[in-house]
Amino acid sequence: VRDPKALEAAALEALVNALSFTQDELYQSHVQYWQNMWDHSLALDSPSAGPAVKASQYALFSAVRADWPYSTSPGGLSTDGYNGHAFWDMETWDAPNLMLLHPDIATGSTFAYRFNRLKGAMVNARETLSIEAGAAFPWESAFTGEDVCPAPLFAHTEIHITADVVNAVRMYWQLFRNTTFLRQAWPVLNETSQFWAHRTTALTQPDGEEIHLKNVTGPDEYHLGDDSGFTNFAVQLAVGFTLEAAAILEIPVSKIPNAAAMKRIATSMYIPYDAKENYHPEYGQYNGSLVKQADTILLNYPLGMQMKES
Repeated sequence: VRDPKALEAAALEALVNALSFTQDELYQSHVQYWQNMWDHSLALDSPSAGPAVKASQYALFSAVRADWPYSTSPGGLSTDGYNGHAFWDMETWDAPNLMLLHPDIATGSTFAYRFNRLKGAMVNARETLSIEAGAAFPWESAFTGEDVCPAPLFAHTEIHITADVVNAVRMYWQLFRNTTFLRQAWPVLNETSQFWAHRTTALTQPDGEEIHLKNVTGPDEYHLGDDSGFTNFAVQLAVGFTLEAAAILEIPVSKIPNAAAMKRIATSMYIPYDAKENYHPEYGQYNGSLVKQADTILLNYPLGMQMKES
């Protein structure tokens, strides 16, 4: 995390640099920058969806740069409704677009922001979530990377964001197979998996061991319970990918703390399923009540769970 004085110095340097150009030169550089952005953008030939997609891309592209290692809040600079805080939205919905259209911005902003705030995530695990190992990214994050969520309930229970960050790394790896990037990501993968090894609970069942997550809130923020289907599957993917990354990077299992617990999470995570009704409930105690927003439907996209066609 940059020192505030260093940020002030950088801002003054940028101002001095800008003043060395004429107004026309600055304008032309602005035009060239945006031309490059639009040359690598998604365009839809639709009178309704086309402008909406372009406006969304403009809001995103305006808020992040490849040479500025910071994230953005939902809506970017178009709204202050989220207090400027970074949420799961960046890794889940925004970053995939950047990876495909402007991967340099994805690495230079989104991932750099998270990687640089691993220490803040470790503080959050201990001070907010009372887990004495690993790292957990806060539900709402800002400059330091420590918890800035104004709602304690969400700060303590909406922990799927930690898996969301790792699953964004997983997506980048699937797209580019960049081992240099994966090695940079390894401390985040390892420390977040250590958090899950301590945050999960193992229960013995007649047919084997199950791994559970108690007292969590999924994307549907109006419900709190045990074993959020989205959260549990996101954690299973994230920890499984960490083990995959270790193998790719040739990191011996013997060098990874809690490797056995991580393997159990990757293979035996409990995902709620109602065999009678043939669907995945939102969480273990779900009773059919109205949900606030998409939740278990996200198991299929973006998480990619393989399901029966029925």
